[in-house]
Amino acid sequence: CRWSNRFLALGLTAGDRIGLCLNDTTDHVVAMLAAMRAQLPFLSMDWKSTRQDVESRADKLNLKLVLCHSARNLPAGVGVLCDDGWREAIGRMAGEFPLPALRNEATALLAASSGTTGAPGVVRVSHGALFARAVSGNWLAHSPDASDRVLRALPMAYTLGRGFNFSYFCSGCTSVLMPSLYGPEEYLDAIERHGITHANANPTILRWLIDHAPEPGRKLSGLKLLGCTGSTLGPDFKRDLLARVTPNLFEKYGAVTTGVMTLARPEDLASRPTSVGRPEFGVALEIVDDEGRAVPAGTEGSVRCKSPQAADPLEEEREGVGESGRRDGYWYTDDRGRFDEAGYLYLAGRRSNLIIRASVNIYAEELEEVVRAHPCVSDVGVLGRASADTGEEPVALVVLRAAAALSERELIAYCRQRLSGNKSPAEIFFVDELPRALGGKIKRAALPGLLQALTDEAASADRASRRKLA
Repeated sequence: CRWSNRFLALGLTAGDRIGLCLNDTTDHVVAMLAAMRAQLPFLSMDWKSTRQDVESRADKLNLKLVLCHSARNLPAGVGVLCDDGWREAIGRMAGEFPLPALRNEATALLAASSGTTGAPGVVRVSHGALFARAVSGNWLAHSPDASDRVLRALPMAYTLGRGFNFSYFCSGCTSVLMPSLYGPEEYLDAIERHGITHANANPTILRWLIDHAPEPGRKLSGLKLLGCTGSTLGPDFKRDLLARVTPNLFEKYGAVTTGVMTLARPEDLASRPTSVGRPEFGVALEIVDDEGRAVPAGTEGSVRCKSPQAADPLEEEREGVGESGRRDGYWYTDDRGRFDEAGYLYLAGRRSNLIIRASVNIYAEELEEVVRAHPCVSDVGVLGRASADTGEEPVALVVLRAAAALSERELIAYCRQRLSGNKSPAEIFFVDELPRALGGKIKRAALPGLLQALTDEAASADRASRRKLA
């Protein structure tokens, strides 16, 4: 209530948009709740954003105020520091603020995509959609209550990190917030020390857990739920998690535009490890051809979704995730997939990640799954490269595990044993790390630049070697 009064004391009125460039602390939680009570649609931003990025977003979305923990990203004109002075001002505010009558269609918040394929797009999430996300995404599926303790480990500027915490908070659970930066030991320690019953993680965190899991036995058998969000998991990875980390693993497939679309329960992961589950309650999910016509089970096509959880496009973001992605009331996800006869969804990959090599379709995700299964590989990103002979060819950027020894020839041979020759990498570059977007996904928009730099570096080294031999 004091924070809501402080927002209004700064001249804000209901309907004004604000930005929250805050660390993953209780300040961020209170600021979100206060903004909604004051009817101020808010956009949570990555606290690592540059000042230029924050100013650009504030200008584009007409943000009237941006509250920041650090002066490093404080935008000119509308920036306010969340510091000791802010807290002193909060202490002078009245401790009451009437809860407004909120309409379902009113804007609750603005949500940014993770920015894996370019600049993050922004959509509008209504109060009705936010409620539907809490109900379908957590309450119906997992039935948390006030005795449960939830670990918020993904960034609150990230839709699934923020939404996961919010829905459990509304259930009366105790929320434990991880700091903005942490390692695997801290994550495990928090679960054990606080008696965590529900936690969410992205694939990066899940790989940490596998690396720290005992052989045999389960590391986190006391969890009621470990939810995976952000990227789909390979079948072998799922089996390892179920066997070595927790039997209560749940996989969710969703997007910032649609909310959660499907849920795979532990029994689904065991019986159909290549599926991402069945549609959530209230979600209409279809596979359609290029003309928007539904295709029968077993046929691959484009995934589209109609849901009470769905966000609405913003006029300012039409080039990002605006109306071009929504037609006839459906959001088109850019994913390709198929249903089986029992209604389980299987994803092939993203249309934008499709590599066509001599008329053979290769999804980057498919090749990444195979490469990542090698015991020496820690991380991998695959992208297409133009080829005069085949049109395109797949190239893999690979991060090896510490002290692992693996050659390009050995890894290509490994892939050829599991894929047809045309789907194996044409070339492999070993790198120290891959660019990651907020939430842990590979930042695919940065991969072409990285590949070009690696190619130039290799060519330069080759020329130097030839000069030396000459």
